[in-house]
Amino acid sequence: ISAWPYTVRSADETSRPNILFLLIDDQRDDTLGCAGHPIIKTPVVDSLAAEGMRFSNAFVTTPICAASRASILTGLHERTHGHTFGAPPISNAHISKSYLALMRKGGYRIGFIGKFGVSTEIPESKMWDFCKKLDRNPYFKKQTDGTKRHTTELAGDQAIEFLKSNPKGVPFCLSISFNAVHAEDGDKKNHFPSPKAVDGMYEDIKIPA
Repeated sequence: ISAWPYTVRSADETSRPNILFLLIDDQRDDTLGCAGHPIIKTPVVDSLAAEGMRFSNAFVTTPICAASRASILTGLHERTHGHTFGAPPISNAHISKSYLALMRKGGYRIGFIGKFGVSTEIPESKMWDFCKKLDRNPYFKKQTDGTKRHTTELAGDQAIEFLKSNPKGVPFCLSISFNAVHAEDGDKKNHFPSPKAVDGMYEDIKIPA
């Protein structure tokens, strides 16, 4: 799910909006409160849909992790960018025309947080001004004080860090790639570890088979 409410008009320096791009991994199209699902609760996404626009007739050509992420970056179908699991990295030619590269040329500060999920010919360090990669295995990361925090919580902290460090007057594009909907495949006891903020959300609901 992505929110892209504006187009970039680089000719007018005063009209360049800040852009926040949110991606949810493995989210089925109907498993959202705003899509009318009778059980699933997605209050934050629902609020974004209520305040913005929800496309109810949208399609994807390659609904798989690496290929779709490469398509998001490049704006190309998989048959053109050629990247998926086990395939060569995304070429420099395609990355140089990605939305990130074009916005960077336009004076934007570029940030990325979360699951990247693709490989590129160009070093990733050259793609971002701010990068905090997070992935599962495990979802709960041990902190320096000995506590454990969920990657979703950490992504929020890192987004705040990015925003606070952004120079005044410099437009930014921050991409946050959440991963929590994806099952923790190796954990047979807790297949979907959840952040503390949503603990107990479904305790009083009987979910049918």
